[in-house]
Amino acid sequence: MSDTIRPDAQTTSTSVLLVTAHDWFASALQAVLEPEGFAFARVRSARLAVRDSRLVNPEIVIIGENLPDMQVPELAKALRSAGLRESVPILVYSPNFWAEADEAAAMAAGAWDIIKEPVRSQLIVAKLRRLLEIKRLIELTEEGSLADSATGLYN
Repeated sequence: MSDTIRPDAQTTSTSVLLVTAHDWFASALQAVLEPEGFAFARVRSARLAVRDSRLVNPEIVIIGENLPDMQVPELAKALRSAGLRESVPILVYSPNFWAEADEAAAMAAGAWDIIKEPVRSQLIVAKLRRLLEIKRLIELTEEGSLADSATGLYN
């Protein structure tokens, strides 16, 4: 897989930015989610995720552990700082050896949920669909709000 992102304007799939250096994790997620209508843009480092997040314009971000250049909590914060909307769910893959404090740090940094081993296909599909519904509700609320999301001023 390439680390160069090419947006596809004709797709009607749900775009997922997958940030992981682990091929087996990426393959497992893609095998489960692509038949369900999820399209992946995969990068192998945090630096590339931050760089490409605006180009991909993901509806969901999934971050794997042990990235070569940044810890998960820092990446979640960096993505938000780079312009990833708060309404975009960030999920974090938590291997069995992660301590509770690691998971808590990821959640405190902006992750919406944790994906734990083993990855159960029906559960992950249902979870992502529900998070997409919540995302859409947040965005509808923002659109109907009198406050400008960029400035916080009322119009």
